[in-house]
Amino acid sequence: MEPSPLHPLSCARCKQRKVKCSRVLPQCHKCQEHDFKCYYPERRERRVRRQARTHPDSPETSPSTSINDEMETSEVSASLSAMFLSPNFLGYGHDVGRIESASVSLVDSSIEGKIQAFQASVNKVQRLVTQSLSHDMSVAQQSHIPNELANSWIEGKHSPEHIFPNLIHFDLLRQMPDILKLPHVHVDSVMVLIYYCVLHMGASMPAGEMQSQGHWTRKLYLRSLQAMLGWQREASGTGLDMAAAVLMTRTASENFDLPSALSLHRLACDYAQAWNLHRADAKDGALHNFLGRPISDDDRRSFWDLVQLDLIFRLLHNQPPGITSIMGSSEVNLPWLTTGLEKGQDSMMYFLVRARLGFITADFFDLIHPTDGHQVGPDIMDKTHEMCEKIEKLYSEWNIIKDYDDLLRGTNRGPKASWLTAEVALLGPITMVCMLRRATALVRGTAELEDVDAEIARSPVVLKASRRMLKAASYFLEMHPNMGTVSTFFNILRIDLPYAYVARNIIQTEDKSQVKEEKRLLGNIAKVLGAISQDVVAL
Repeated sequence: MEPSPLHPLSCARCKQRKVKCSRVLPQCHKCQEHDFKCYYPERRERRVRRQARTHPDSPETSPSTSINDEMETSEVSASLSAMFLSPNFLGYGHDVGRIESASVSLVDSSIEGKIQAFQASVNKVQRLVTQSLSHDMSVAQQSHIPNELANSWIEGKHSPEHIFPNLIHFDLLRQMPDILKLPHVHVDSVMVLIYYCVLHMGASMPAGEMQSQGHWTRKLYLRSLQAMLGWQREASGTGLDMAAAVLMTRTASENFDLPSALSLHRLACDYAQAWNLHRADAKDGALHNFLGRPISDDDRRSFWDLVQLDLIFRLLHNQPPGITSIMGSSEVNLPWLTTGLEKGQDSMMYFLVRARLGFITADFFDLIHPTDGHQVGPDIMDKTHEMCEKIEKLYSEWNIIKDYDDLLRGTNRGPKASWLTAEVALLGPITMVCMLRRATALVRGTAELEDVDAEIARSPVVLKASRRMLKAASYFLEMHPNMGTVSTFFNILRIDLPYAYVARNIIQTEDKSQVKEEKRLLGNIAKVLGAISQDVVAL
């Protein structure tokens, strides 16, 4: 005799409804077995809440009406407002960057309230455009990715074979375009997610004839989101799960999806900690026993890359510590220089620069968050300036500024080398800016970093770093004119801060002849972004 089917809310043992106890039964079976006293919940009638209707003429009815009204009061630059609020720049109506203070008025000295009003408009647009994401995902599911394009993206020069090469099977990835078309063949969701992330990396780095394929990045990102839904149900914290989380963090960061990037990064840090990646060189061989193989320099480099990304999110986006919260118990050496030379001299050199930059950033967090019970001292600004001087010295020692100047003079070092130079050239100045911003807020006793923007915009160190960063950003936006570059620069590396500081300096300078170069620099960036927005192809 077949047992009676279980109710969806019934207990698997006694088959009684999971309402703790019923008034019909004096004592339910589960409570009786465990000798518990039954509890009878009091039931209350539900109240039906009616939402107030919005008047048709209310500004809430049309988001464009609210945006236009606030734009009129903000008096933002015509070129920037057209660029940031046009449907093309929003990435088919969806890609909204984090442009916070970037669109500062160049004609009105009272800009604080206007910046906040404009930011409120942009935030509202960002909330509205995410609501249509499900529709775009259904459209992307129906689109076909040609095998020729997929193979070219996988075999491209920007294929991320340096990311967890001991975990990701790139031979399998090269066969994925054909495998996914075979019937009755199941591929683990983690490999499907990694596959689309790798395709996105290849499509977002245009070169030659591939430059016209920029519209594929949006489709590939939506495919990645679809694959991520299945991966989240099956993820168990393996090494492949950690690699997928890291790759998806990068993919989300290039598509104006900062919340997803931050949550995925935290997930990657949790997986890395459970995986004992932070104890790669421990004497007890914790990671070696987990992997069943010797520890390689690729494993060590993966850990330090994760640490550097965690420090970036902490400093630039005020996030809680992830993998860096256990740095005190970590036992991981830096990779050997000879291993890095196999992947290219530039790659290893920039890795070491980013590592030293990460150590300086970690020292800054120890300064503003002392663990020995001491309070932050009044000399915090002096110590922060000393750290900024260390960054300047670091860049001089490794000729980072010279490499950057060579690119500006037209020296051809290839797209991969130029992208590595861009990352390091932008990371140093924004680190200095954000450290001084944090330190000034602590000295002034304010929890809102925006409250000190007007003050630090007058700092010579901040202005010098801001000009250098904008100069580099202008060049690299011209070299890599795609929405992924815009999202990385504005959404992750916070170029909007240096832009706002330089704009404030222009406003506050009475003799405008002294800021001609700065005005030209801001105009170039607006022009480049405007050109990029015109080339965006809708789905």
